[in-house]
Amino acid sequence: MDNSIIDQGFGVSGKNLLGSPKLARFLKVAYIVLIALTAIDLMMQLWTYFLIEKGIFKLHESDYARLETAGIFQIVVNLMALLVSTGCLVIFMVWVNRCYRNVFTLDGKATLGRMLFGFSWFIPLLAFILPIIGVRDIWNCYQKECIQNQRLWQGLEFIYLWWGLFVLYRLSWWALSALPFIFGSISHKNLYSESIMNNGIILSLIVNALIFIPVLAFQVYLVKNVDSWEGKIIKSLSQELV
Repeated sequence: MDNSIIDQGFGVSGKNLLGSPKLARFLKVAYIVLIALTAIDLMMQLWTYFLIEKGIFKLHESDYARLETAGIFQIVVNLMALLVSTGCLVIFMVWVNRCYRNVFTLDGKATLGRMLFGFSWFIPLLAFILPIIGVRDIWNCYQKECIQNQRLWQGLEFIYLWWGLFVLYRLSWWALSALPFIFGSISHKNLYSESIMNNGIILSLIVNALIFIPVLAFQVYLVKNVDSWEGKIIKSLSQELV
């Protein structure tokens, strides 16, 4: 491990760092649960889509019953996913801001101020740019303190890919929200137009889920690595300064 933080005499110890293994553990488990829920929802969307393609107005009575049952099940899955994703969002914001505070404690390179990074996730337009800069600073700082004789900043390509998919996911949600307005004016004219609207919305939900699953997988990768490096840094500092 790189002992520069000890040699430079900043007086840093393990107690100075905001260790967050419990938050990281929650995030890893919750993201995996959310991946499973999203995958279930995706399968239900695909099944509904193929039923509509088969011709919803030509289905038998038993098909309608199955659709109704599937719809109720899908609502339950979506509610569970909403609760888990809300918890993930809150915990992730706390966790990532604690990690960014540690960058300053370790005298790492921090491109953004702590307050700016905290609010950057919610600033219109800049929310597509600033957060990844802060996450990159966390990744670089933690990795630099833990890895010797290897190419530093390895894995950044995954971080950038994660962020690119995350931005695409947010944009796809905006597009999905606009679909009812786009098709709403024509859906009342005939059943064919209504079928087009249903297909468009379901296909958008399918695409949205296909983007969201790898986003969550990359976030598991991010949390797992940063948490592992943080634990090593705290352990090393505590041993060195005893």
